[in-house]
Amino acid sequence: MRGPATALHAATLWGSNLVVTGTALSVVNAVGLGVTMWIYASINFLSFIFVFFFVPETAGASLEDIENALRSKKFSKEFNIKKIP
Repeated sequence: MRGPATALHAATLWGSNLVVTGTALSVVNAVGLGVTMWIYASINFLSFIFVFFFVPETAGASLEDIENALRSKKFSKEFNIKKIP
């Protein structure tokens, strides 16, 4: 599981870098530098809000703990559940 997850992480990171690099100059030419930076800052802020509220904390949990929580249906993305039991 670790290998495919690492590959997905790397592909997502490189893909998002490609999107930013490929669109930056076009967006700057279309709306200006300040607006472009606000657009990218807004996307970053929305991403932070998503991670804060919908991605559960897994620090300190082993892959086996995470797998057991998923199998027993105790792994939830609700607001009040921050750690895996």
